[in-house]
Amino acid sequence: MIYFFQVPDLAYFGRILGSVLSSVKKKGNEMKLILASSSPHKIKLLDDCGLRFTVKKPNTKEARFENESPIDMSIRLGTEKAQSVAKTLGESSRWLVLGSDQIAHKNNSIYHKPRDKFSAAKQLSELSGGSLQFTTSLVIADKSKVLFCGTDTFTITFNTLHLDLINEYLDLEKPFDCAGSIKVEKAGKLLLSGTEGRDISTAIGFPVMLLRDALSQLGFSIFNFIVYPQ
Repeated sequence: MIYFFQVPDLAYFGRILGSVLSSVKKKGNEMKLILASSSPHKIKLLDDCGLRFTVKKPNTKEARFENESPIDMSIRLGTEKAQSVAKTLGESSRWLVLGSDQIAHKNNSIYHKPRDKFSAAKQLSELSGGSLQFTTSLVIADKSKVLFCGTDTFTITFNTLHLDLINEYLDLEKPFDCAGSIKVEKAGKLLLSGTEGRDISTAIGFPVMLLRDALSQLGFSIFNFIVYPQ
């Protein structure tokens, strides 16, 4: 009598085993994100990407050092924010703290949040026909050290803006909590003649693409931090 045995599909079992091991590894090494900021613009940008994160306000002061460049200022403040929150974490904590600071600047002049219509109108009048750069830092830290530090820049160029148009825009959008007095993600884009840069989120308040690249450099996929709908 002859017996026939079916040869198991080793490749199939290999894929199943690999999937199980990968799942165990991900659960065993699961990291969580803390955003070291209470900025509604930053929170919304991360929320819109579906990211899973916790918010914790840093204990820092935002002031420019003498002769400090906008890029250096952005990096320093982002680092201070990340470290301010990271030092409050427990030794065994599995958190990655995200610090970020946006500087709107033209050459070496910094454009802060205007807070009122008069200051906003003054900023937009100065920027009429010119360009404004948004340099936004990303610093990732854990309890003991800084793991990543970098910046991304997005440039906007304004049309010639007449006072009536400026007032009309400011009455409509009231961008008084935005550096440079413009919301580029909304009607503010209608004031522009062009943009330059890979990631408009840098101009809104947080460099999302840079976060993706930084996590990849640290050995994580950004999709591991995204909450998928059930």
